[in-house]
Amino acid sequence: MPVLNGGDLFRGALESILGQTYRDIEIVISDNGSSDGTSDYAKSRAAADPRIRYFWHEKTLPALQNYRFLVEHSRGEYFFWAPHDDWWDARFVEVAVKALDQRPSAALAMGTVHYLDRNNGTELWNDHPPYGLDGESAYERIHYYLTHPITDMLYYAVFRRTAFADVEWIDSTCPEKSIILAAIAKGPVANGPGMEYFNRLSRKTGEQIAAVNALASYSFRYQWRACRSAVVALYKGVSSWDFVRLLPLLIVRQNWHKQLVKDLLTDLRLLRRAA
Repeated sequence: MPVLNGGDLFRGALESILGQTYRDIEIVISDNGSSDGTSDYAKSRAAADPRIRYFWHEKTLPALQNYRFLVEHSRGEYFFWAPHDDWWDARFVEVAVKALDQRPSAALAMGTVHYLDRNNGTELWNDHPPYGLDGESAYERIHYYLTHPITDMLYYAVFRRTAFADVEWIDSTCPEKSIILAAIAKGPVANGPGMEYFNRLSRKTGEQIAAVNALASYSFRYQWRACRSAVVALYKGVSSWDFVRLLPLLIVRQNWHKQLVKDLLTDLRLLRRAA
């Protein structure tokens, strides 16, 4: 569980993990320098439940490096990231373990993702299995992923830890693509009907979205890092010939070509103004 000033939402998230019907779990909490009551609450729960291991970082890590820390400090065969402001049905882990045990070739398992309005809890929409990524061919899985609107919430699936072996942990704007590409290159996505994950969303106005896009993390430099990490994941995951065939889909169908040009022009305009 990565957390930074999680407040009451963190308490709800942690309790939903502690309440899983599958009891043989390890809960690793990586507190990225919280200054609210998150630390005290996490320590009290860790003292009461030996399944919890709590880490606190005095200096805040980049988000992706905090996620990497959790992978490196976990010990189970299966693994998933649990954001501090979301929650999970009590059978989420149980169904995932069953799905992965029944399909040894699968690299990850995912069920239904419910997107909730952060303010009032109403469901906005959902993504659900089958995700079309359950075939045995790595080329076909990646081709399908790059040519269909598949949710990046597969980032929060339950993975075999071996799926992270070739991941490039490059700090970037959107690391989800490289994580998912690396995983589905290793094996299919096992469909997990009954795995229910509830993701809280903050609805943003046009002005708020523009403000986010203006952040330094959305500059050409960080978008280039995101693109590079995805390309590296693709290169490591398939044969050279399949890489040549899939690379144009990654760049064009995922709109990297438009985003990179847009961010480069934006950065050049900012530099011109500064001069």
